Amino acid sequence: MAMFAEEGAEVSLAGARALLADLSGAIKDLSPVFRGPIDETTTRAFEAQFATKGTRLNGAPWQPLSPTTIALRTRVVTRKDKSTGLKTRRSTNRVGQARAGFATPLQNTRRLWASFVKSGGPEGVRVITPSTYQRGSRLRYAAGHQTGFLMTSMFGRPLKTPKRVPARPMVPSVLPADLVNEYERAMARYIVDGAL
Repeated sequence: MAMFAEEGAEVSLAGARALLADLSGAIKDLSPVFRGPIDETTTRAFEAQFATKGTRLNGAPWQPLSPTTIALRTRVVTRKDKSTGLKTRRSTNRVGQARAGFATPLQNTRRLWASFVKSGGPEGVRVITPSTYQRGSRLRYAAGHQTGFLMTSMFGRPLKTPKRVPARPMVPSVLPADLVNEYERAMARYIVDGAL
C-alpha cells in the first residue's frame, strides 16, 4: 500500500509494517518477559507481603495470631521414650518460628512462605505460557489461609468450640496499582525494545 501526498510524492510504509510485524511477534509470546522481570517483580512482592505481614499487597496487615496460638508455638512438652523410659523436655519451636518470630502469621514452618517466594520451588506454582503468568502455592492449607476457615480439631483431637481462623490473603483480589504499573512497563520494554 502506498500513500500519495498532494504533490504526488510516494510514502513507503515498509518500515512501519516491519515494526508492526515485530511488535505483533513480541505480543504473541510474552513468556520471556514473564520468566524474567515479571517473575522477579512478583518474587519481590511476595517477599514484601510476608515481611510486612500482608500490608504490601493488601494495604492492611493480616490479623495477628491469637494468644492461644502464640502460647502453643512456644510451649515446652515432655515426652517419654518408650524404649528407655526416660523423659525428655523439648520446645515445640520450629525453624520458621525462630526465623520469623513466634507471633508472625503464616510462617510456622516457612513452607507456605517458600511456596510463594521461591519461584519454581517444589511446593510453589509457576505456570508460564506465551500469554499467561501464574504464581501461587500447592500447599493444601494455602487456600484456607487465603480466605479464612473454621478450625474444628487440633493435634488430631476435636475442639469443644470450633475456632474461626481469619483470612490472611497472600494474593489480593486486586493487585496494587504500583505492581500493575511495573508489569506494564516490563511488557512495554519487551514489546517495543525487545529489552528484558
